[in-house]
Amino acid sequence: MIKSIFFDMDGVLIDSMSGHVHSWKKALEEVGLRVNESDLYKLGGFSFKETILWFAKKNKKQVSEEEIQNIYLKKRKYFSESNSSIKTYKINSKLKNLKKSGVTLYVVTSSPSDFSVPIIEKFFPNIFASIISIDDVVNGKPKPDPYLKALEISGFKKEECIVVEDAPLGVESAKNAGMKVFALTTSVSKEYLFNADKVFGSHENLFNYIKSNLL
Repeated sequence: MIKSIFFDMDGVLIDSMSGHVHSWKKALEEVGLRVNESDLYKLGGFSFKETILWFAKKNKKQVSEEEIQNIYLKKRKYFSESNSSIKTYKINSKLKNLKKSGVTLYVVTSSPSDFSVPIIEKFFPNIFASIISIDDVVNGKPKPDPYLKALEISGFKKEECIVVEDAPLGVESAKNAGMKVFALTTSVSKEYLFNADKVFGSHENLFNYIKSNLL
């Protein structure tokens, strides 16, 4: 039986990737950075700074720390405007059942805590033991730091835990931490999630597999 599951937030707990992509595209293009939406989906898991620097490098432009902060503030503003009501996947009862069965649940996200904590507390109250955000680590995904930090906080061994991700960089982060990873095709297709141990086309299939094989 597994003892803990680490869930990514965007694309796993909340149906938000299209909103993030739209907001990033608008904010980046306003400062002259050309953006391909498919790149944004594949870069899910990057911190806001890494995302901006990636597109700056691709466009062969330099951006200052002040510009990075301004771009991110615009992105947050556009996301807020386009997502006045954040959609969550209908999984609260399944998460509660996991918790009742003795599995300790955590959130591991590349979003800052001032963004992620209010969302989790509002839509998933009293479900998760802790939220590990980009603010808690030096290096974000795909480095192993986020999941190593989660392991440290949880007190569990790697073999007692699994990770649920939706993005290639998130999968890479968990694998770099030496962990078993299940991936959902909510943000990118299966071909981009080849590093995951298992790939699921729906939350229903994911939770059924966990219930039947890991509890």
